[in-house]
Amino acid sequence: MLNGKEKRIAMYEKYAARRDELGLTDYRVAQITGLARSLFSEWKKGKSMPKADKRMIIAKAIKKNVTYLFTE
Repeated sequence: MLNGKEKRIAMYEKYAARRDELGLTDYRVAQITGLARSLFSEWKKGKSMPKADKRMIIAKAIKKNVTYLFTE
């Protein structure tokens, strides 16, 4: 069973795999979405997870639904 930080990191890794498939970087996704680059950095470290409204924006940017992106 994963703890909270491990879950956040696992979900970031799922996002990152899809981002890489699309040839994008966190910097580019931040530009596309208008979200702060620090959001992705904190998420990658497992310190935080994007709030629900931002999750939807990220999912749209990587052409996946939010359920795919934020479920184990």
